[in-house]
Amino acid sequence: MRPTDRRAGFTLIELLLVIVILGILIALTLTVGSTALSGGKSRQTQDTVRVVDSAVETYYSSVGQAPPAFVVAFTPKHQINDPLEAGDFAAYPLADAVDLTKGDPSRTVINSMGLFIKAMEDVGLGDVFDTLDPKILVRWDGDADYVEQSPPDAGKHNDQPELRTILDAWGKPLRFVHPAWDGVITLEDNRGNPSPVGRFGGAMVPINRDAGLQNQDWFWLPADRAPPGFDPANRHDFPIEKLRRDPLSDEDRARWASGASGGQAGSLGTVSPIADADGGFAIGGRPYAYSVGPDGDPGKREDNVYTTTPQFAIE
Repeated sequence: MRPTDRRAGFTLIELLLVIVILGILIALTLTVGSTALSGGKSRQTQDTVRVVDSAVETYYSSVGQAPPAFVVAFTPKHQINDPLEAGDFAAYPLADAVDLTKGDPSRTVINSMGLFIKAMEDVGLGDVFDTLDPKILVRWDGDADYVEQSPPDAGKHNDQPELRTILDAWGKPLRFVHPAWDGVITLEDNRGNPSPVGRFGGAMVPINRDAGLQNQDWFWLPADRAPPGFDPANRHDFPIEKLRRDPLSDEDRARWASGASGGQAGSLGTVSPIADADGGFAIGGRPYAYSVGPDGDPGKREDNVYTTTPQFAIE
C-alpha cells in the first residue's frame, strides 16, 4: 500500500497565530525600547539639572545671597546704540512664569534659565556652564519653542532679550524657580480667593509702579525690589508688564476639554491648556531648576524632571 502524499505546511489558523505572536513581540520590543529611551533622557536631563544646582551653590558661596529678582539685560532691539545708552537696557523678572503683556493668545514663556545664566555672568561666574554640550547650551529669546533669534518683521519683535539657555534631553528649555517668584502667581491666589475652575487665573503686575498704591493687590513685588537706576513707573525699564504662574489642575483640564461652562477653549480660541509653570515653592528659599519633561507641560508634574522636589500647595 502506497503512503498518502501529504505536503508539509502551515494551516491558516497556525499562520494567524504566528502573526499574532509576532505582533505581540514587536509591541513589547517597542514598549521596552521607548521606556529605555525615555529613562535615558530623564537621567541625562537630571545630570544637566545638577549642573544648574551646582551653579546655584557657586552663586551663594561667591555672592552670599540669592540671585536678584530682576536681571538687567539688553532690550530686544535689532540695533543697539554705540556708545550704549540707558535705553538699551531693561529689567526682566527672573520668574518661571509667562509674559502676558500682550494677552493670553500671545503669551510667551519667560526665559528664566537664561536670566539666571545672565545673573551668573554679571558676577563673573558664567564660565561654570562651559562644560555643557554646545548642543544644549544655546541662545534663545523666548519666542515660542524656537531656539533661534526672531527675525525682524514689520516692526514687530519679541519682548525678551536673546540669552543663553539650557535645553533638556527633549529639546525644551529648563526652568529656573526663584524664591521671589515661586508658588502660584495669579490675582485670585494673591487675594486669597478660589482659583477659577476650567480657566487660567488673572495676571499680576510684576512690580509696584506707583508708590501711592502700596496696598493694591495686583502688584507682586514692592517698588524697592527694582534694580538701582530702574524706575518701576517707566514701562521701558520693565517691559514685562503682566505675568502669571498658574499650574492648572486636572479639573481645569477636564473642564477645558469638555467645553463646559467656564472653560477657555471657546473664549480664547487657540490658547492651549498648557500650564504656565509647576507651581512649586522653593524649599528654604533656595532656587531650584527643573525640566517640563517629554510632554512639555510643567503643570503635569508626574513627568517633570527634578533633582530637588519642591513643595506644592494642596489642591
